[in-house]
Amino acid sequence: MSDDERVPGFLEDDRVKSQLVLKTGTSIILKKRVAPITSDNCRELLLFGLQSPSPLLQLSSTVEQLQSPVVQKMAEILEMMDSSYYPAIKTLIGSVVDALQEAKDIDLYLQPLHAQLTPLEKEGFPNLEKFTPVLFHTLFLIWTNCQSYQRPARIVVLLQELCNLFIEQASTYLSADLLLREDPEESLSMLEDLFEIMLDFQRMEKLEFGGLNGKIYSENAAQMYKEFSNHCQVLKHSENSPYDLSSQDFENEHKDLKVRIVDFECRLASLICLAFKDCSGLESGFKLLTIVGPFLERRQIRQIFSPNYLILQQLFREELERCKCHFKSKLNKMESGLGKNMAHTSGALKWAKMLRTRIQTSWEQIRLLFDMPAGGGELAKEYHMYMEMLSLLDKYEEDIYSDWRNGLEEACLMNLNQHLISRNASSDLISLNFNPKLTEVLKDVKYIQTLCEITIPAAAMAVFEKRDMFTKYVSSLQLLVQWYNKLKQTVLEVELPLVRAELESIDVQLTRAESELAWKDPDCWSFISTTKDLAHNLVGRVSRAKENCEAIQSMMKGWSKQAMFCRKDNKKGSLVQLEDRGDRVNRKYSSMKKDGDSIHKLVQDNKVHFHADPESEAWQSYLEHVDEMVVEGLFSYISHSLQFFANNMESWPSPTPLFESQLMLSSSGMVFLPSLEQDAGDGLYELIEGLVGDIFKTSVNINRIAAHHSTESYQDLMDDMLDLLDLRQEIMERVENVLKEAINDQRNFLLYGRVLTAEEMEAHGADGLPESPPTIDNFKEQIDYYEDLYADISKLEDFKVFNGWFRVDIKFFKVSLLNTVKKWSWLFKEHLLTYVTNSLDELQKFVRATVEGLGQPVAKGNHRGLVEVMSHLLAVRDRQAATDKMFEPFRDTVILLEQYGVIIPHQVHSQLEELPEKWSGAKKLALKVRHEVAPMHAE
Repeated sequence: MSDDERVPGFLEDDRVKSQLVLKTGTSIILKKRVAPITSDNCRELLLFGLQSPSPLLQLSSTVEQLQSPVVQKMAEILEMMDSSYYPAIKTLIGSVVDALQEAKDIDLYLQPLHAQLTPLEKEGFPNLEKFTPVLFHTLFLIWTNCQSYQRPARIVVLLQELCNLFIEQASTYLSADLLLREDPEESLSMLEDLFEIMLDFQRMEKLEFGGLNGKIYSENAAQMYKEFSNHCQVLKHSENSPYDLSSQDFENEHKDLKVRIVDFECRLASLICLAFKDCSGLESGFKLLTIVGPFLERRQIRQIFSPNYLILQQLFREELERCKCHFKSKLNKMESGLGKNMAHTSGALKWAKMLRTRIQTSWEQIRLLFDMPAGGGELAKEYHMYMEMLSLLDKYEEDIYSDWRNGLEEACLMNLNQHLISRNASSDLISLNFNPKLTEVLKDVKYIQTLCEITIPAAAMAVFEKRDMFTKYVSSLQLLVQWYNKLKQTVLEVELPLVRAELESIDVQLTRAESELAWKDPDCWSFISTTKDLAHNLVGRVSRAKENCEAIQSMMKGWSKQAMFCRKDNKKGSLVQLEDRGDRVNRKYSSMKKDGDSIHKLVQDNKVHFHADPESEAWQSYLEHVDEMVVEGLFSYISHSLQFFANNMESWPSPTPLFESQLMLSSSGMVFLPSLEQDAGDGLYELIEGLVGDIFKTSVNINRIAAHHSTESYQDLMDDMLDLLDLRQEIMERVENVLKEAINDQRNFLLYGRVLTAEEMEAHGADGLPESPPTIDNFKEQIDYYEDLYADISKLEDFKVFNGWFRVDIKFFKVSLLNTVKKWSWLFKEHLLTYVTNSLDELQKFVRATVEGLGQPVAKGNHRGLVEVMSHLLAVRDRQAATDKMFEPFRDTVILLEQYGVIIPHQVHSQLEELPEKWSGAKKLALKVRHEVAPMHAE
């Protein structure tokens, strides 16, 4: 039988029960002994963890005892008995194990701190500054990484002990006599004074002055602040410390800074005085004092600036005098002093309040500046003037209010009994009959309500309480009056029959407002809303119909902005653009058709707006009115397009060609494209006539608005308009005239223009000419002839304009002729250049061959070598005369070619410089060789 199986039997035995009680008592005693070790506030573990491992050893021993077989067996028995001590013993074992783990963690992280504290305790307080950063960085790492010390209770204990260590070392280092030798309050006062000075003068960094010299003053202030900052930096980085009790260096630096501060204060006070003198008046002076106010609190600056207070008093007195004069001038003029948007009474009160605020603001500012109570001795005169001005304003406000109250009730009752609307008998227009005095009452009451000290009469309050109702009445009636008068003034005679019935019904409603209804009647709003809706509906429909008519007119004005045909790229010097004639015409016809459909749609919309009967005479008349508008639009467009041709066909002093015909050279002679013949079929006359026809056909694309007329399209009307017919006939007559003139000019050119015939050439050369090579002058003469001929032809105009609007293009003819002339001129130039180049190349090769041939030694008996040398000598002798004379003509030829702009190769220039010398050397060599081979030749 096992121990576990025997346990129940044992429990029944009294002896076993007595042992169990003993074990329970043992567990209680064990818990009491372990509790102090596992406590969270165990200061012993925290304080001695750095010095001795006794807490850690004690915990380790306790864990070993709790994990022994006896204790484990006791825990099992307690668990089987379901004893109330089992949870306690289980918690105890767990707490001891956790405490052991925590003790190991604390011991691990406190070891680096122990390494930092050991040298600090040895070296003492003088080296505290060296160890403090590292020490506190170690504390930071412990607090960051060690979970046990992340609780405030734990880290506070550690910091307390560390502070106690610092206090103990300081007490050991400093004796009692040394501590009592210096006055700590004096040092503290000195530091406080430094901080106060720095804070006061720190404001100079952002000190800005205005006015004409404001920039100069601001720069001076910035320079002073820079100097002050430099002195502060020197003091800040000084090696002298106020804590050094054995030295007076810091006190000396403090005194030196105080002396410099006095100089800064004097300079700053002078700068403030200069800025104050530049102030234009009292207001600008107060602004300056507001800016520099903190500096004036310093005694030295305030003492220097104090004479300016008298000037400030004088400015304040002048301000009071100006306000008084202004007040008296307003009393004489009896004006409110404000804009027209305020009523008389409220405007006067508002003006008085503004003047009062102006005076009181200045008084409060100057009183605070002098730091004196009202009526003080230094401001007695100013205070008397100030109170006098306030009394005048009080009396003025009382008079204004009294005048306003008189007759107020009668005016309100009389105005409320008036009718809503009045009508002008001559113009038949209506106007709002709301008395302006009633409007002023509402404005006055609204403003006076903001002045709590003024009582408003009951009659005025009664009107004001109904202000929302009156505002609604007035705004609605104003719209009604505006719409009705607009309708009466803008309705056309042709539109009036379409709206007469509705307009008469509105007049019936308005008659009540003119003769029966008054502003005090309770059923006014019913009438106003009903009549307003009627007028709004009618005016809205008529306005939309008019907008449709305006859209039609705007659409037709767009037609006349550009003619159907125009110059290319709309440039003045360009010809008429005909390359895209077909596309242009089709686009225009399509656009006109689209616009015509839009016009018909707008007309149908107007029929709905007017509630018109399509068969009524009034609607037929309206269609005829719109039809006339379309006729005018088409006439304007066609006239504008035709006038473009007419204006550009005028014979002005400097006209710009519009059409052109090109003169071409062909096998059959000169021809024009397009032809100038009127019956050619594809000539210029048919072209222009077709363009004019395209313009007239535009009107076919719009259907008639007045369909009840017999004429179905607008083109018949356009064809019958005399103005357009006259313009068309004028254009075609100008075309006929210009064609006749161009044909006559061509005929004259063919009759009197001639070239040299073969017979004339034979007659000039009958006697024959002796053969002689041409000289350079002969070449120059021929080249000049062709160059002059080229220049003359170039001067010919590219176009021949007839009657200012028809142009003949002779560019192609001119270019062909110029190319031919240029070819002849270049033929001579090319011949000279080729001749010079080839001659110099041939001479260069001859000289090179001669020098090489004559340079070969000839031995006696070498008959072949002698023959070769003699052949070179004979060649030099044969061309010596011609070669000696050729260089100068070649140079003249090069100069002549360069004058005509011919580019001479660089090789030619080099040859002209080098070949004369080489040729001379070749001749000398030939003479020398001739003497040398003469004996051989004799043999």
